Amino acid sequence: MSAADRVRSPRWWRKPVARWGLRLGVGVVLGVVAVQVVLANTAELAGAGGYLERANGGWIAVAAVAECLSYLNFTVLQRRLLSAGGLHLGMPFLGCMSLAGNAISNTLPAGGAFATVFAYRQFRRRGADEALTTWVVVAFTALTSVALAVLAIVGLLIAGEDGGVSGLVPLVVVLLVGPAVAVAVLLRPRLLLPTVVPVLRAVSRAVGRPRRDPGLAVSRLVERLEAVSPRGIDWAAGLTYAAGNWIADCSCLVAAFAAVGGQVPWRGLLLAYGAAQVVANLPVTPGGLGVVEGSLTVALVAFGGSTAQTVAAVLLYRILSFWVVLPLGWAAWVGLEVNARRHPMPVGVLTGTLVDEPGQPDRLLRAAEVAP
Repeated sequence: MSAADRVRSPRWWRKPVARWGLRLGVGVVLGVVAVQVVLANTAELAGAGGYLERANGGWIAVAAVAECLSYLNFTVLQRRLLSAGGLHLGMPFLGCMSLAGNAISNTLPAGGAFATVFAYRQFRRRGADEALTTWVVVAFTALTSVALAVLAIVGLLIAGEDGGVSGLVPLVVVLLVGPAVAVAVLLRPRLLLPTVVPVLRAVSRAVGRPRRDPGLAVSRLVERLEAVSPRGIDWAAGLTYAAGNWIADCSCLVAAFAAVGGQVPWRGLLLAYGAAQVVANLPVTPGGLGVVEGSLTVALVAFGGSTAQTVAAVLLYRILSFWVVLPLGWAAWVGLEVNARRHPMPVGVLTGTLVDEPGQPDRLLRAAEVAP
């Protein structure tokens, strides 16, 4: 091999096979850690096992339907946001994309970032330009965050003095800050220029990175966010679907309690659920594996839930909302990849080089119609 070939050849850890191998290795290690955590709590699990064996099949079916409704709201939310930008995609494709994105997010380390890239590429393949794709990703994140924050705040108010949460009133402010900022950015993107750009430029001067003016990147983001002008009804519908996603998923947990014959600790339900969903998005384990189960169980027991029954209900909820959905999601991912190979999009659709060419929208729409 010549010196030039060695320069062009990527290092071993940058090769696709090696990257997947590293991710698989990390996943195996995290799985072993999760198993050890489970084995350390065998007493509670032994009691929960009995409740799971005697679980009511009818209530399990209700829990499964609730989880399906959660994904339906999740999918319709994306469709509504895309429609606000003038792009109409079918529910079968968006449903597969939702399942696949969930599998990526809940399986791979830093899966949320990979899932975002996956969604970006899928939208671009189906005809969304850079501006619409960026806006949909930001709007989707903002609306789901707002809905979850409201749900957690309502749970905090309902919990009141129970469970030792009387000192968590400042949490209301913390929960509102992120979603409020995201909504402000969506409604008035130009607020980023006087607020964010000076900070980024100061950081750039201090650390020497990035070398390019960050103001250019922010200006480009502002242009993309301003390219879509949704109506008030679009925002209202989007927030409704986002809330429906969380409420249906929480209803799956309630039905899981009913299935194992447990009493639902209603006063702490929304607060515990909201906190568990926040934990699930932290980069601790893929999909919050082990962390969600532990935090949700501890919080619900603190509000009066029976330990063994609560463990059983949480395990049943996670089986339906996490484990059952994973193989479906990866199957959907395979189907989307196979379809993409059969109907490849022009390179410019993914890179943005065709955006300003005459007739581009028509070509993109025709390309989108090829793939169901």
